[in-house]
Amino acid sequence: MTQPVEPDTTSLGFTLLHQSVTLDLDFAHQVVRGKSTLTIQPHTRDLKKIRINARQCKLTRLNIEGRPAPSGGVSQEDPYEEVDGFAGRGTTVHQWQMLKEKVGRFVSESEAGEKELAITIPSKVQIHELESVALQPATTGLEVDGVAETPMITSAAVSERRFAPLKLYIEFESLGGREGLHWVGCKEDEHDKRYPHVYTKPREISGVFPCVDDTGSHARCTWEIQVRVPRTLGDAFRDARSTGAQEEGGDVQNEMHDLLELSEDDRMLEMAVVCSGDIMDEIIDPEDASRKIVSCNCSTAVAAQHISFAVGPFEHVDLNEFAEVDEDEKLGQNAIRVHGFCLPGRADELRNTCMPVARAMDFFVLTYGSCPFTMYSLVFVDDLVPSTHDAASLTLSSTRLFFPATIIEPLDTNTRLIIRAVAAQWAGVYLVPRDVQDTWAIAGIQGFMRDAFMKKLAGNNEYRYQQKLASQKVCNMDVERPSLYELGRYLHLDPNEFDFLAVKSALVLFILDRRLTKTSNSSGVNRIINKIFLNAKTTNLDSPDTSSPSLGSQYLQRTCEKIGHQKLESFFQQWVYGAGAPLFQVSQTFNKKKLCVTMIISQKPRAQGQRTIKPNHFMREVKEDVSDVWAGSVQSVFSGPMTIRIHEADGTPYEHIVDIKEAITKIDIPYNTKYKRLKRRNRRQNTNAMADDDPRTDDVLLYCLGDVLQNEQDMRDWRLEDFSEADTKAMSEESWEWIRLDADFEWIATIQHSQKGYHYVSQLQQDRDVVAQYDAMARIRNDKGVCPLSVRRWFLDKLRFNDNSNNDYSDCHYIATLLTCLADSLCTTTQERKSYTFEFSNETEADDDGHEAAEAAFKRDAIDAIERYRRIDTYVSSYQNVYTTTALSCIAKLVNAGVMKSQITPVLMYTKRDNAENVRLKAFSALVDMGACGPKCMATMRWLFHQLSEDTSPSFREQMFCIFGEALGMIALGTIESTSSTLVREDELIEEAAVGERRQEQIARTASVSGALEALKRDVAENETLKEALWNAVLSPKLTLKETVALLDVCALIYQPIVSYMAICKLPAYWDPASIWTDGAGRLCIKRSATHFRTTPLPPPSSRLVELIRKHSVNSSYLGHLAATSRASALSQETQVQPQAKQSMPAPPQRQSTQGWSGPVKLSLKRKSSVASNTERAMSPKAPKTLTGASPSVASSPSVVAMSPSVHTPLASTGPPNQKKQRKTQSHIVKLRAGPRAQQVLSQTPQPSPSIVESPLLTPTSAVHSQTLPNAYAQPTHFSAPAFGNGALLQSPSPFSANGGYFEGMGTQPAFNPAMFRTYDAPATDAASAVMSPSTQQFSPTAMSPHVQIEGSANGTSSPAEVQPHRQMTKIKLKLNKEKGT
Repeated sequence: MTQPVEPDTTSLGFTLLHQSVTLDLDFAHQVVRGKSTLTIQPHTRDLKKIRINARQCKLTRLNIEGRPAPSGGVSQEDPYEEVDGFAGRGTTVHQWQMLKEKVGRFVSESEAGEKELAITIPSKVQIHELESVALQPATTGLEVDGVAETPMITSAAVSERRFAPLKLYIEFESLGGREGLHWVGCKEDEHDKRYPHVYTKPREISGVFPCVDDTGSHARCTWEIQVRVPRTLGDAFRDARSTGAQEEGGDVQNEMHDLLELSEDDRMLEMAVVCSGDIMDEIIDPEDASRKIVSCNCSTAVAAQHISFAVGPFEHVDLNEFAEVDEDEKLGQNAIRVHGFCLPGRADELRNTCMPVARAMDFFVLTYGSCPFTMYSLVFVDDLVPSTHDAASLTLSSTRLFFPATIIEPLDTNTRLIIRAVAAQWAGVYLVPRDVQDTWAIAGIQGFMRDAFMKKLAGNNEYRYQQKLASQKVCNMDVERPSLYELGRYLHLDPNEFDFLAVKSALVLFILDRRLTKTSNSSGVNRIINKIFLNAKTTNLDSPDTSSPSLGSQYLQRTCEKIGHQKLESFFQQWVYGAGAPLFQVSQTFNKKKLCVTMIISQKPRAQGQRTIKPNHFMREVKEDVSDVWAGSVQSVFSGPMTIRIHEADGTPYEHIVDIKEAITKIDIPYNTKYKRLKRRNRRQNTNAMADDDPRTDDVLLYCLGDVLQNEQDMRDWRLEDFSEADTKAMSEESWEWIRLDADFEWIATIQHSQKGYHYVSQLQQDRDVVAQYDAMARIRNDKGVCPLSVRRWFLDKLRFNDNSNNDYSDCHYIATLLTCLADSLCTTTQERKSYTFEFSNETEADDDGHEAAEAAFKRDAIDAIERYRRIDTYVSSYQNVYTTTALSCIAKLVNAGVMKSQITPVLMYTKRDNAENVRLKAFSALVDMGACGPKCMATMRWLFHQLSEDTSPSFREQMFCIFGEALGMIALGTIESTSSTLVREDELIEEAAVGERRQEQIARTASVSGALEALKRDVAENETLKEALWNAVLSPKLTLKETVALLDVCALIYQPIVSYMAICKLPAYWDPASIWTDGAGRLCIKRSATHFRTTPLPPPSSRLVELIRKHSVNSSYLGHLAATSRASALSQETQVQPQAKQSMPAPPQRQSTQGWSGPVKLSLKRKSSVASNTERAMSPKAPKTLTGASPSVASSPSVVAMSPSVHTPLASTGPPNQKKQRKTQSHIVKLRAGPRAQQVLSQTPQPSPSIVESPLLTPTSAVHSQTLPNAYAQPTHFSAPAFGNGALLQSPSPFSANGGYFEGMGTQPAFNPAMFRTYDAPATDAASAVMSPSTQQFSPTAMSPHVQIEGSANGTSSPAEVQPHRQMTKIKLKLNKEKGT
């Protein structure tokens, strides 16, 4: 009996089976409205919550199986709200850690990352279990050569528990434009006149509609997509505007107007929808004839990241017209239709750029099997960050790849990018990596498929030449890097990580193919890839989910071993699970006795830790260091076969295969030519022998190249020289023409071969292999390294007298190459002049003067030529402004070399938005190279941040991030200081000690990442301009979440984190007497002033008044903040006088007057029976009448108006027990009446306080406008972590006493109740010390009444419960009278 096996569950707890999406695009307002239905299959009956991604999506309706979610069962987090919430709170760059903790978890690259939307399944929705499904036993057998090998059963038959699917229905609205969709040209902008179109951003589909934004097998499903869009471009921006007139039926008439200025022809352009999957239907919307509905269906299960669409006025181009006709019969039903879409006017460029795409599709179908999708489309859009983005049956491509028929230089590079995107339909979209570490396998298959087609398209020499360049690139980059397998974990750190992985993985499969085809009769890696794709459709590739095939490294290795019939454990350990590349040093001698060539091959791994950090790789190095990315283990000895080809003296090549197993390999290779070998003769002897019909000419070596110039006159005219006598003698004693190691290209290695120069000359002349010619030319060097003046003049003459009028092809790239060579020659000559020689001959001095004059004249002419080409694009534009961009690079080189003076201002003009995007980027790069973004020139850095954070193009921002990272690298590595320094003058003396110190400091900067970071902090950590610019960029509303987190990572490198920030509160506003009005219901209304704010703290009330009120208000509604001892004493006295105080309310007992007090006090107690005893009475409408007798100044004072003397809390009875006619429920009002003198004293203006200090008690909500604050209040200081009860909001030293008391001998300050409201409870400590400490004179709002609240706002208006003004009082007379009936 088999045991049921639970499926491989994920953190989500369910598998996505199908998703249908309906979208309605509003171009005018850039809003997306839609609905989505997700069909999920739970993994367990206990599934309680469904977690999906829904970023920037506002939910309008949601239900599960037709039942709404329970109350509080839907929780959604928007990380952009966290970012926007930090703006305006007074935060600085030091609060980077607080923000990163809130938003960093949403950009996790792991599949189990944070989901923004969590939905609780209603209790009435039951999860039912279906019948168990029997699964076939897992096997490890493979089909080889059409015969299935005996499978090995790894486990018995198993059964899987399955549960009934659930349907989740969501209606939503996507308002944010920061993620998901990129709208181009949809706003009226004088700098952006492009055709409006919209497309999905790569890996941001969750910002368009709710989905499971993962790449795992649980998130791959089939799709139904319906898009509702405007029918024409004019319909997209036509809006209804009311005319004010009414029709006959009473409806308001509307007229249509355009929200975007368009020509009449542009309005009629048809909008096209290009979407993943097959287009099933396209109809006019039955509800609105100006819109249409396009339906698409994707029957192949893919992840949400591989669903894309684009909408715009695209032109369609059928690319199948470039396919080969003779292959149609071979393809049959597997033929794929290939479509191209571009913006209006660029169809010819699309045809020229994508000409080989249809042929590549047919080649892949015939070589690797049928395409997983039934059609394929390429859509070219603007502002796309990568060059291509892979989606199901669709590739979004950047218009940067376009080139016309007159341009040939970008042909190879751009074609390779597009062909790789076609290959991604097989490996990348349909077949995905099983784990992130297996990404190399998918990337390697893509690259190998591309190279196989390019070999057919461009030929074998071009194929081998590209592989040679890739090998050199890998050898230079693979230093202290993770292994190819582990590198998949760190692809999110930097874009350069994937570039390296893509190059090396394809090269590893290439050398694997070379070894398999050489040692076995198999067809190599091509057959292995074909078998993998075939098994992916029929078997599970060892994957737990057969519906979504995924490829693992171990499965790839086993497949290669089965088909190649050999063990490849050592190969995969060296090149996949290991890191680095070997370095071979080879020497050889000829043994005449044994008639053999003795060779010694020494293998040395590349030295780890001896690299120098470069500015353009600084950010990658830092991210790897911060993320604890460890270098992979390097093999001490790389093993494998190597082919050695010896071209012996008669020119015959002999190949020998040796097996490299040790660090030093010594081998004896037999010599095949007869001992009495043919002697090498020079060119002249060979020519004469052939001319004289010498019978020995059969033995003459024929030179394949360079035999045109034969006579002496030609050699003199072209300044050619033959080998010297010494070289001729040495050549005659050699036993071979040349030797090539690794002739079959089976290694990724650097080979240092000690051969003579004439050996490489023979190799260059006679070996037809392009790799052999490249190796020979790469070793020809000039000893001095100085470009002669004649050569430099040749460059200049070519630029001056160039005529391309009769050429059908543009020579702009040729001119750009000449400009670069000219600038490099000037820089080399300038560096050579730094060395000094001393001659005391008049003749030498005269020669030097003449040489310097010639050099100066040449320099002027060269700079003028570069400036001329810099200005040409202003009048006649070149392809992608290549003249301007090349001239800017040359100017940066010349400024760094000291040839030109600073050119910051002219270059800075190219960074404006009026210029093309690539020109702006090149200008910023040139400014960085010239040192214009150093610690002493942060104004340019601030401009860089402004452009980075405010530009709407995501591709521009991506490149600006790279430029900014290079600028930081130059600062950290000390490059800016050296580039901005001038050349050393002849009369300048340099102290050796100072030079030694600077050299040591420079070594410390460039040798390690930690040293570079320390130098970076030391140079820029205290720069206020950088702090402000960087933090403003972090809080920019146009950056995506990944861009924000990237800037936060930069903040983490430079600044120390602070986990608190200053609370900026609004200033209290005065009442505005001019705004008093009545609302018609007998209520008097008054507004706060919008311009008059109080900027000084209020003084406390008079101590004598507070003491008087304390003694006479123990049983009244007003209690105030009394000290704990005083409150206890007063309450104990009340209890002794009347134990049943709440039964009635007789007249209060007579009290003795306070010592030192003269004058009557009147206390009026009136019974108000209309007010309920258990409610709090509103403000008495009679309050304003108490001020009618006051002076005009008192009546107009906003402070007096604001302070109401009425107390509205009902009183408890204080009468004796035998009081007659007692009432059980009564309410009373106590009024403290102030006479004219008291009101005049109250109206006096208080003394200002010196400063406002920070408050650690409140959460900041807004910033105060600096215009409303004096200078003394515009400089807030920072505070430590929040601590309730110890902070201070205002600070007001006493003007009366030196010891902090307001009166001499007063002691502690009495309790302070600013609004005269009742306090419900007394503080545990002494009220005076809690509110106003004599030692610090700090005031704390938490010690006041709990009625007082302080809130913030952006406009600086006052809060509802504001601290009311108080006045100083010297003498106040209060009269206490018993009124009748009280």
